[in-house]
Amino acid sequence: MKKVYLLLMLAALMFSFSEKSTAQSPGSLPGLVTISADIAAGNKVVVSWTMLAKVNTDLFDVEKSSDGINWRSIATVKSENDTIVPFTYTSLDMSPLKGSNFYKVRLKDMNGNFTSTAIKRVWVNASGSINIFPNPSSNLINISLGQVAHANWSISIINDLGQIIEYKKYNKNITAVKLAVNNYPAGNYTVEVIEDNFKQSNRLLINHN
Repeated sequence: MKKVYLLLMLAALMFSFSEKSTAQSPGSLPGLVTISADIAAGNKVVVSWTMLAKVNTDLFDVEKSSDGINWRSIATVKSENDTIVPFTYTSLDMSPLKGSNFYKVRLKDMNGNFTSTAIKRVWVNASGSINIFPNPSSNLINISLGQVAHANWSISIINDLGQIIEYKKYNKNITAVKLAVNNYPAGNYTVEVIEDNFKQSNRLLINHN
């Protein structure tokens, strides 16, 4: 009877260990892959990940999200299985969103199974991208966002005393507008564009000479 009891205890311990091992296998790759994401020139984002140990890897799928919940693939990189470790891979996001950008890398092994790295967040600030011409101006100015708006936006023209002398709202489908400035006194002004929570500004000189 004592032997039967010991066998049952051993079986229970083995089952418990098996459950814990299985629970740890999906998900992230602790100790195998490190990931980083940084802003490069022109507000592009460089995603890099380093393999710290050799694994049975087929490819890497670089994924991007604006909220950390919904993901889409932006690049697929074939694994260099013959290289020595550590080995670093890179992928470039040419068109990050304004604001938060989340990145992760999914590793696909030779059996078709996927595991994921940690998630990295990059904040992209598109400040200074608006274009005003002609500048200086005496009559009309053209204001261009330089990119597609993601939300409805507004323009404020502010004088050197900090007073808003004109304020207009626009639909997100509009990316360029004309404004008359012939009635404003000559001087320096700030043109401020606000789109959602993002603020961009540029200087404007009005000269009637």
